[in-house]
Amino acid sequence: MKLNHNIAWVACVLIALASNAACAADSISPECTALLKKVCVTYAKARSLSCKITAKVNLDSEKGPQEQERDYFFVSEKPNKYYCQFQSKSGGMAVSDGKNVEYYMPKMARYTTDGAPANIEDGMNAEEFALVTGAALTKSFLPQLLGTTPYDELMQDVSRASLAANQAIEGVDCKHIVLTKADHQVDVWMTTTKNPKIQMVRFGLAKAPSQSKSALSYLFQNQVIDIPVNPGKFAPPHAATAAKVDSFINDPHKRLIGKRAPDVLLKMENGTALRLNNLKDRVVVLDFWATWCGPCVMSMPVFAMESQKFKDRGVTFIPVNEGEGKAQVQAFMKEHRLPVLCALDNDNALGNVFHTEAIPETVFIGKDGTVKGIHIGISQDFKDRFVTDLESVLAGKNLAEH
Repeated sequence: MKLNHNIAWVACVLIALASNAACAADSISPECTALLKKVCVTYAKARSLSCKITAKVNLDSEKGPQEQERDYFFVSEKPNKYYCQFQSKSGGMAVSDGKNVEYYMPKMARYTTDGAPANIEDGMNAEEFALVTGAALTKSFLPQLLGTTPYDELMQDVSRASLAANQAIEGVDCKHIVLTKADHQVDVWMTTTKNPKIQMVRFGLAKAPSQSKSALSYLFQNQVIDIPVNPGKFAPPHAATAAKVDSFINDPHKRLIGKRAPDVLLKMENGTALRLNNLKDRVVVLDFWATWCGPCVMSMPVFAMESQKFKDRGVTFIPVNEGEGKAQVQAFMKEHRLPVLCALDNDNALGNVFHTEAIPETVFIGKDGTVKGIHIGISQDFKDRFVTDLESVLAGKNLAEH
């Protein structure tokens, strides 16, 4: 089951609602605080919500802008009913009727069920919700707005909050709030109405690893609050011909942890070849990626630069490009001035060995040649976590899942 294009979006998790660090109160505008609390009240009081959401990844580089876009239709009724449809040919659905939740993949003609979560936020943070809906909505602000402590979650790790000039978003006049975190900026546009709503949220890296900058945005359209929802909307959506499966989650990676890494031959971008077993007494990090994957483009250059600080301690970082041509890979590596060579996995044979169904996927191999950990996607604090993981693997430890 190939869900890699969906899971790649999990990575955009990196730019949302990260750590528990305290806010610097003197840098946070009281007006911003009041506005954010007011918009949180709007959603806290709402018993139901219906909207269209467009999630968009923009990659701006020297070669010009690139864009990936996903559309969703979302309906909810508190405390735990929801309908979410990823509107694409390969998209799935997650539907909770308050007692049970169904995850349905129409293209695969497969579905699975589970007990309904206690609330909508928990439902949207579930792993199978991410799998079937393309993984883009988890950190869209929507789960937090429909949760129990929205303001606290939205303000986590914020060191500065300021008010920018009003701006029209899709023809709607909006207040514009800028939230600054440790390594990125969050722009929030909210309507100027009596009961304000979120119109758009944009996450951008404040410290880009190169001249290329990336951003993730969510546009909320056609929002309807507190209008009764037809109960049929939350009915199980699967077709009569669909087959029920136990789960969409099948993690073969766990079978590799603690085992000797497969002795694969890495074909490098410069025409040389490198056998993995020849890298004895070194920590090896294989990072499976592609240029079309927004999260990969964000994280891989950072991992490449950070790993160089550990080079003298026996760390070798090898990005492994999945399915793209040599010229395209070399152009990316040159543009980002990365001090490492990339391995080419044109036919995905190497990825299959490591069960790479989703990218980015990062494989950590210890000096003893055993697999210490495999992480799919990237965490909110991906740079710091990568450094911590390297320290752990250098100490001979297996990595915790995240």
